[in-house]
Amino acid sequence: MSASIDQTLLQKIDDGREKAISFLQQMIAIPSVTGDEAKIQKFLADYMRKIGLDVDTWETDWEALKKHPGYRPVDRGYEGRPNIVATLKGSGGGRSLLLNGHTDVIPVGAAIVEALIGWAQAGNVIVSDRGVRWGLALELSTAFSPPQTGISSEKGA
Repeated sequence: MSASIDQTLLQKIDDGREKAISFLQQMIAIPSVTGDEAKIQKFLADYMRKIGLDVDTWETDWEALKKHPGYRPVDRGYEGRPNIVATLKGSGGGRSLLLNGHTDVIPVGAAIVEALIGWAQAGNVIVSDRGVRWGLALELSTAFSPPQTGISSEKGA
């Protein structure tokens, strides 16, 4: 990546700070305790479509997954826990970038959720080993919203 593209991207991230915080607040406000991720996954899929990404959503077939040689037993199935893949096609021949995250969280009380929303509103960033919502918020609201960065997905651009 050239220095000018680096600078452009960093400036877009700085300029999108308030948008990223707002997006994080919206994500925090959506309950997504492990096993109940459908609502936030729909929110994210809708947002990714809105910013111009091609979105594929599906639910994992637990019975089929159990037959895979790498399967590790889990306590609950995957119904109501959709997976999402979003892509932005380039012209071909270039490198690909994969961003990965999860949206399930450990249960907390409503008072804590309200406190986190307020804390994010005050400009603080919530970083936790219990979830990656802050990373998803940054990726989707600023740095990796390609149609909004002005940086082409074309090869060599």
